[in-house]
Amino acid sequence: MTALILFATLRPSSDTSVYDLPALCILCGARGASDALANVILFVPFGALLALAVGGRHALRLAGAGCALSLMVESAQTMIPGRDPSIGDLLFNTLGTWLGATLVLRAAWWVVPPPRVRGGLLAAGLAAAVVLALAAGVLFEPVGTGATYYGQWTPEQRHLERYHGRVLEVTVGGLPVADGPISETPLVRERLLGGEPVRVLAVAGPPVSGLASLFSVMDANRQEILLIGPDRGGDLVVRRRLRGAELLLDGPHLRLRGALAGFRPGDTLRVALWREPAGHCVEVNGVAECGLGFTVGRGWSLVMFPDRLPAWAQRLLDLVWLAGIAAPAGFWAVRRGETAVAVLVVVAVLLGVPAVTELLPTPPTELAAGVAGVLAGAAVGRYARSARRVAASG
Repeated sequence: MTALILFATLRPSSDTSVYDLPALCILCGARGASDALANVILFVPFGALLALAVGGRHALRLAGAGCALSLMVESAQTMIPGRDPSIGDLLFNTLGTWLGATLVLRAAWWVVPPPRVRGGLLAAGLAAAVVLALAAGVLFEPVGTGATYYGQWTPEQRHLERYHGRVLEVTVGGLPVADGPISETPLVRERLLGGEPVRVLAVAGPPVSGLASLFSVMDANRQEILLIGPDRGGDLVVRRRLRGAELLLDGPHLRLRGALAGFRPGDTLRVALWREPAGHCVEVNGVAECGLGFTVGRGWSLVMFPDRLPAWAQRLLDLVWLAGIAAPAGFWAVRRGETAVAVLVVVAVLLGVPAVTELLPTPPTELAAGVAGVLAGAAVGRYARSARRVAASG
């Protein structure tokens, strides 16, 4: 586990979006809350394994080992490109170690809880599944800001590659958007949030080796509202500012793989983006792909979204996430009726959340993953309780 932590934290990073942040910050950068959650999650297994290895009664003492490891990592990061050490990382790594150790040291309480406690834990497990599923629907909603917007035609930004194409014209809902301050910011904001068409006419440039911006909208506080741009492999990426960004969380982006692969420098490039009731549409030179968006299973991306993962890997994470958030409810469901209720609640939530949010309908595979999570949690719970009773009687 220590080797995994060192691998994850001591590799050079090309992400410059967190450069020049103060070392004393707690939630650092535009994704500060996501980074904090990721640090906690990374160190929970370390704390759990440490408690299993050395035992003890006080999780705080074991958390000191996590603090020491984190201090070593943060010190080493001062010499690694793309890494910014902070006191926040140290605190959240230590918290993760403490949580992991506490889960192991207090296992007798939550694995075989008293009947009243078990009922509360079952209710909490169901509530957590509902809240986490609903969070995806709420936090994936596109939002704007109140500051003045700026149109950017192939801008030069240090965290993006420069695209050497040439933009000729941009409209948002029929309104022309120049390269610079947008005088009609309120109207552009309204039309972007309303899903009206964004159309970009450009001359294609050479292929890029990393994400670049063909056209983007930033506000006066340098917050990204929209980005349409090429990425390596001829992909086309569309990023929107989502509500999760207001809570310093990460979030997913649209990626059309190979959409720009056939273009050569000098070719005419027409890109359009709009939203329909069934999802987003992206059109490249008259070829449209519609029904694009996110499902409830993409909730894991609020913590971290490595958008260059293959599509199949992202879909696999969707299923693992849904099974994971449904499993606790099954774990504390002792009776068959309780398990059936947990399954019904999970299915109802997965079907209901897209109906009241902008999420795409939950596909059958994700419904199956939620049900499998409940059933797997129930099976693990029965085994764990049986093992504890055998250990107690022995």
